[in-house]
Amino acid sequence: MDLKKEKAYFKKGFLRVAGMDEAGRGAWAGPLVVGCVLVTQKINLNKLPYRALSEVNDSKRLKPKQRHKLFLLITQLCDWSVGIVNNKEIDEIGLQAANRLAFVRAWKNLKKPINYALIDYWKKLDITVPHQGFVRADQLYFSVAAASIVAKEYRDQIMKKIHTSYPAWQFGIHKGYGTSVHSTMLATHGINRYHRRSFIPIQKYIK
Repeated sequence: MDLKKEKAYFKKGFLRVAGMDEAGRGAWAGPLVVGCVLVTQKINLNKLPYRALSEVNDSKRLKPKQRHKLFLLITQLCDWSVGIVNNKEIDEIGLQAANRLAFVRAWKNLKKPINYALIDYWKKLDITVPHQGFVRADQLYFSVAAASIVAKEYRDQIMKKIHTSYPAWQFGIHKGYGTSVHSTMLATHGINRYHRRSFIPIQKYIK
């Protein structure tokens, strides 16, 4: 991926553009995580050390090893942050509100200021900088694709840590999503503290 679309914003005077995307929206367990990655004119994908970032793409289009390698590069070479909303908050305020809150938290957690945000899907958020949402923005914008990698990898790390405390549910394999493995574990063990009780597929396991 290249930075052509971000450069159009640079030409308009928006020199600190952040891409934002989420991971875990549809999962049955664990948090919802939004990644935020800042891009500026200093990032030149034709020169070292940034050249390897030209492989950035929508996280869903990357193989796990490639995605993890890019996550390490992005977090080393770019300013980034995450916004996390846990499963209990999702149950309390609902998925839509939780998704919006995760974006706000990611924006607030970025240590350096931005002056424009590019967002996957969401068109209007409670952030105080100009922003715009696009359908499949993670396939259009380098910054949003990078944010999708950060969100996915960071959330996967959380789910792997949860797996160490609750190995019977196999979170390290399915990452909390509604897979056949997860369904089997639920049928065998029931739910645990990380499941989203407000989700219909989970409610039948609540005693």
